[in-house]
Amino acid sequence: MPIVISGTNGISGVDGTASNPSYEGTDANTGVFFPAADTVAIGTNGTEALRVNSSQNVGVGVTPSAWGSNYKVLSANTRGLTFAGGVDSGAITVNAYYDTVWRFAGTSSFKSARYDFYDGAHYWFSGNSGTAGNAITFAQVMQVDGGKSLALEGATSQTGTGITFPATQSASSNANTLDDYEEGTWTPTLTSTGATFTYSAATGGQYVKVGSWVVLHGVITLTNRTGGTTGNALFFSNLPFAPGNDDFGGAGTGIIFSSITGGVTLPANQSMWNAVVRSGTSVLPYYSPTNGVGINRVFQYGDISTTAQFQFSLTYRTT
Repeated sequence: MPIVISGTNGISGVDGTASNPSYEGTDANTGVFFPAADTVAIGTNGTEALRVNSSQNVGVGVTPSAWGSNYKVLSANTRGLTFAGGVDSGAITVNAYYDTVWRFAGTSSFKSARYDFYDGAHYWFSGNSGTAGNAITFAQVMQVDGGKSLALEGATSQTGTGITFPATQSASSNANTLDDYEEGTWTPTLTSTGATFTYSAATGGQYVKVGSWVVLHGVITLTNRTGGTTGNALFFSNLPFAPGNDDFGGAGTGIIFSSITGGVTLPANQSMWNAVVRSGTSVLPYYSPTNGVGINRVFQYGDISTTAQFQFSLTYRTT
């Protein structure tokens, strides 16, 4: 191939290869060559070391993947690290590139990964493993934004400093791992075999869940009750989370304390009431004997009027 030397175009006409570059010094297998149209590369020791393609993307030891036109990238190795700059955004990836969808840069049994940053927010993603060119399924594992919370496992950062857990708990089997926190409202109800209860708008409550423990407050205000039998047990129901397994000796998973009751007829020698939360059941309240006289007795349908009111707090363990 002839070499053309021109005062306008310089030296041209020889593309060269990594082992026999177009421009070289005293080392014959190290220099600059042109492996494709609109592409320039540098070879060292007869091996391609760096390539800049027609999209101005750079590959170190690798041909850059076909990223979308909005990105300029620097890639190292086929399944290695890539720095990508978009319009007002950036990304750092491992074995991943974007060309309308995220794809594997190479075939590997190791999972892909991605870190994005945009408009002050930072996002971390974990992907699956797969075959070069196939689409990747990424799952967001963490998000951080200025002035907002640290969000885990797909949750969205919220205003203020803190940690936001996903709406659906991703439970950990490790005893030293906090895997959930939630605040919310709930609507307590009463149940008794054959009975129907009607409630006023003053029925409701709030809860806080930390790990597997729930602390809640509830208010139940009746406007009517029908259909029940006097001696049937009366339960507090509709807990926001199912009770867990009973503790040692079948003692349940928690205990309830009342603060105010109205429209309740106390049995003889009974005063304060509490309850044990048992696995797979609603809360079954008990009366406590006064001054050690008598024994505990469960709440019964016949103990309450049609306008009974309960206010209570409860701590119990979930599944």
